[in-house]
Amino acid sequence: MGQRWVDATVTVAEGRVLLTAVEADELHGLDLLTGKPLWPPRETAKNALYLACVHGDVAVLVGNTQVSALASWPTASRLGASRSR
Repeated sequence: MGQRWVDATVTVAEGRVLLTAVEADELHGLDLLTGKPLWPPRETAKNALYLACVHGDVAVLVGNTQVSALASWPTASRLGASRSR
């Protein structure tokens, strides 16, 4: 079992919600509009303490001695969707 989260801030990005509960070791992902889980809760990189940010399809996790990146979801461009202006 890894170290638990020290911050339970909710992060909203790209139509998704990322949750880190201080009582758990998992990173939870929900669809912003429906609230449905995007994946089963998954354990994070060992020793992750908090979710620093989301950049594109990557969640940046910070620990005591390392920073790691975790692919969090496919972006619209990866799904073949186009964005019009």
